[in-house]
Amino acid sequence: MLVLLKVEEEAEIIIEGQEIAMLKMEKKKQNERHREDVRNISFKKLYFRSSY
Repeated sequence: MLVLLKVEEEAEIIIEGQEIAMLKMEKKKQNERHREDVRNISFKKLYFRSSY
C-alpha cells in the first residue's frame, strides 16, 4: 500500500510538471498573441467606449 501511494505521488508530480509546462507554453503563446493584438485591443477599447 505504501509503495502504491509513493508511485501515485510520483505520477501526480509528473502530471503537475506537465501541466506547468503546458501552462508556460500557453502563457508564451498568449504573450506572442498579445504583442500581435495590442493595436487591435486598443482599437476595441476605443470602440467599446464609443458604443456606450
